[in-house]
Amino acid sequence: MTQEITLHRDDLEKILKLVDALNPADTLKLSAGYVTIYCDNSSGIGQLIDAEVDVELNGEYGRFKQRIVDESSW
Repeated sequence: MTQEITLHRDDLEKILKLVDALNPADTLKLSAGYVTIYCDNSSGIGQLIDAEVDVELNGEYGRFKQRIVDESSW
């Protein structure tokens, strides 16, 4: 099944800023700078889109998830 996700330029900039802040290009040691995108269409009105990025904090590794598109864009 193919799922289409439409992102505005501003949304793409949010994702890039998130990656740069949490996983800067000069290190890229965490998943080589990849971003996982989650899309929820269950409302029937619009898409909720989250971006998840691998992070390192004080020697601990984890994932940070941030809402990129929410109800305010509908």
